Amino acid sequence: MSKKAPEWQNANPERTDMKDALNKTKKLTEMYLVILKERKLHWEAHLAAEAEKEKENNG
Repeated sequence: MSKKAPEWQNANPERTDMKDALNKTKKLTEMYLVILKERKLHWEAHLAAEAEKEKENNG
């Protein structure tokens, strides 16, 4: 008689835990990118206002 292979060996492995971790990392990275863009805009506006103020004081 031939020995029957266990059922788990025939199934395709699914790594949903790894997929979920990668998707959560991607989402976190996208949120962090939004924060960095907002900070960049804030600092650009701050530096522009500071330059304008300096120009008014000197001019």
